[in-house]
Amino acid sequence: MNNEFILSNSARSDILALWEYIAESAGKRTADRFRKKIFKALDFLAEMPHAGHRREDLTLLDVKFWTVGDYAIIYDPLSVPLYVVRVMHWSRDLSYLLH
Repeated sequence: MNNEFILSNSARSDILALWEYIAESAGKRTADRFRKKIFKALDFLAEMPHAGHRREDLTLLDVKFWTVGDYAIIYDPLSVPLYVVRVMHWSRDLSYLLH
């Protein structure tokens, strides 16, 4: 079983920005809990990389999407270890950011 993943620099920055935003608006404990949810999902996806879904309407990249709350984890399901491309809010212009 493989439960490893690699965060791209962008994904690492996304998670930090997400934590900072939640900490500012809802408190550090809430931000910590949500960060744990993200990393729990990443552990799951490393074990089950085909669990997500494709979104050809957003990108032609060979990536899948997994939802945690209002956020999309975008990753390469064929990479070992799992390569996480981005972690972004669904309201953002994902097609533009993933071009």
